[in-house]
Amino acid sequence: MSRKSFIKDMKTLYGKSENELPVQPEEVYMDAQLAVEFAGEKYAARLCGRIYRQKVHSDKWAVLLHPNRLTGLSLANKIGYIYYELGYNILAPDMRGFGKSEGRLALGCLESMDVYDWLCRLNKEYDAKHIVVHGLSLGGAVVNFLSGIDRFMETGPVEVHRLFSLSDLHVEGLIVDSSYVDMRKFASRNYLIRHGTGMTKENVDYYSNALESLCYATQPMLVIHGMKDMIVSPDNADKIASCLKISPTVWKVDGEWHVFVLMGRRIEEYTEKVREFVESLK
Repeated sequence: MSRKSFIKDMKTLYGKSENELPVQPEEVYMDAQLAVEFAGEKYAARLCGRIYRQKVHSDKWAVLLHPNRLTGLSLANKIGYIYYELGYNILAPDMRGFGKSEGRLALGCLESMDVYDWLCRLNKEYDAKHIVVHGLSLGGAVVNFLSGIDRFMETGPVEVHRLFSLSDLHVEGLIVDSSYVDMRKFASRNYLIRHGTGMTKENVDYYSNALESLCYATQPMLVIHGMKDMIVSPDNADKIASCLKISPTVWKVDGEWHVFVLMGRRIEEYTEKVREFVESLK
């Protein structure tokens, strides 16, 4: 399958799907904060997310991060049932430049700051105690940058205030599916400087690669990658695993394409792998 055909298929995933959750989402909005502090007012964005609450109170939350060209709604409809059946509330943000969120695609680093803001909000306003963050493709790259965000940002060339660690924010596990670690594999250095990444010539090399952040990660991680992925090279899974202090659970899937679960493939296996990982966090 060509990249063009893949993108065309992905467009069919907007909106309703066979896995639509049994509760209606609440739309919530938030202004990006950390990204503005890091990169300036130029990168201010009003962000939209959808929350699916359990019918009985739960302090468990899954944050689902969608691929390029999709939305939080489409991803929640596709894999949200895995978490809902485990008793998790769900937050499915539209990342900047998609759905109802403002801004422009930034390929990972800037979005990880937005997710950090969402995590702070879950802790402050929703009393979340057990959080899993699950990202696919672009969303997985965001998780990579998020993994050690406190140390990654504090040791970088741009000065920011002290950040909470993911442990401070009650994040217990991370899942990355078909994710890349280096934004420069997808865009030129000039693109990263000119567009919505918040980067300058002086800091682009540090902030365009998530390996540094992964080296600071302390949460357990599940890494998923199809071995026939022609969009994101499968060797990214090995790069992620080589950086982590805690040995990750790695599921390399022979014969499968980029984010294969979204094309309706290996759904039962995928569900079981995610459930096993999430239940191991208890």
